[in-house]
Amino acid sequence: MNQKQNMLRDLTEVLTPVQKTQTTSSALPYNWQNSDATAQTLSTRHALLASDGEPRQSQVAGPPGPAGPAGPAGAADRVGPAGVSGYEVVTGPDITVRGGVNVASGGALCPAGTVVISGGYQLLSGGISAEDSVVSNVTSAPNATNTGWNLLFFNNSQFTAVFRPFAICANAS
Repeated sequence: MNQKQNMLRDLTEVLTPVQKTQTTSSALPYNWQNSDATAQTLSTRHALLASDGEPRQSQVAGPPGPAGPAGPAGAADRVGPAGVSGYEVVTGPDITVRGGVNVASGGALCPAGTVVISGGYQLLSGGISAEDSVVSNVTSAPNATNTGWNLLFFNNSQFTAVFRPFAICANAS
């Protein structure tokens, strides 16, 4: 039998006596209109008649069982790998990109003994508006030795723009 057939069979078992005796719905094991907490104790079979599959409020739970045995102790000698150390954000010299079809590049270098893990730039100034602006960041990537972050800008607007490059560095390992 599928779930709907089981549900229909259980519902029929509950409602048939009510129909034969002309009894009101208050005689049912619980009030279907309100699902009230003052309902009679239900059998396990009828405790899950609702379509949501949740037990009715009047179902009685038994006492909790005994605690299970303790699990084995974990290995004390296991140590995870070290996290990032020497994290530092460094900035490079500002990059000025003059208005009118100009290209400018620059970047930020990490301190000795560190490598770059990310980078980017911040727009500092420039009369750039959505209508007039055609400033493009052509390159934003680590340099060939992974010791800094390189940027390349193309400006096709009439305005000069100034960018500050940054590199996020960490100790080399």
